[in-house]
Amino acid sequence: MSRDDNPLDWALLFRAFQDASEWLLDVAAHTARGYADEIAAVERVRKFMRARNAGRPAHMRLDDLLFTFALVLAAVERDLGPLHVRPPSFVHLAPPELRAAA
Repeated sequence: MSRDDNPLDWALLFRAFQDASEWLLDVAAHTARGYADEIAAVERVRKFMRARNAGRPAHMRLDDLLFTFALVLAAVERDLGPLHVRPPSFVHLAPPELRAAA
């Protein structure tokens, strides 16, 4: 089957991404409530995301993006507790006693 036989409707993906990013930015803004400068950083990221989703060129400071991402992670940890990350199954770790010696 060629790509042209069954074209994908990418608009559905972009709409879902837009909805999810708006929700995450709402979470970040709520986490930063009471701190005007921090809320402003989140809103600059929101402005960037909206422009890019609309197909317009936009720029954003990396600091704003990283700060907003940190707010979202803080909210996840606050609401769900610390996440215990396991390495992928293809990563073979040494036994704990050998890792402690390293």
